[in-house]
Amino acid sequence: PDNLPLAGFTILFLAAAHSLNDRFEREHEASRRDALTGLPNRRGFLESWEEALQRNRRSGRPVSVVLGDLDHFKRINDTHGHACGDTVLRAVAQAIRSCLRAQDVVSRWGGEEFMLLLPDTDLTGAGHVAETTRLAVRALRVEHPGSSFQVTISLGVCEHRPGRSMEETIAEADAALYRAKQEGRDRVVAR
Repeated sequence: PDNLPLAGFTILFLAAAHSLNDRFEREHEASRRDALTGLPNRRGFLESWEEALQRNRRSGRPVSVVLGDLDHFKRINDTHGHACGDTVLRAVAQAIRSCLRAQDVVSRWGGEEFMLLLPDTDLTGAGHVAETTRLAVRALRVEHPGSSFQVTISLGVCEHRPGRSMEETIAEADAALYRAKQEGRDRVVAR
């Protein structure tokens, strides 16, 4: 038929477009995920934050954040090596995830820091989640050739208040985390 070359071109064009779209979606998802832990990264967290904040504005329900930092993580890397540190990060990610509800988000904020987003959760509830998380991480035993050791985490908790920016809320959680570190680590401080 006369239109056979046109049909072939159309099929090839649609196949190429579909392939490019699949690749774009995979790259978009990869840009939102931490490759080591499989958790959302900072970008993924920020997208979830925007969604939670929109729900918060409509419903008036609270939303809280928890910022956690592994205690003495540099010492783990220096003593046992970075591969062991990676194992610790993956185990901690799993432990934290096990403490959360389906609608909660845990992300790898950076390095050995983890950020939790807790929709429909006030400061008291977020404090309970943080304490449960602290205990779950503390219960981990990391086995490494020739040694076995415990990991601890310090956590800062903050409830988002209307009229406050995301940066202000996260800064307050960070200040609470700093206080937890100053007070001896392996603890939860809420502000």
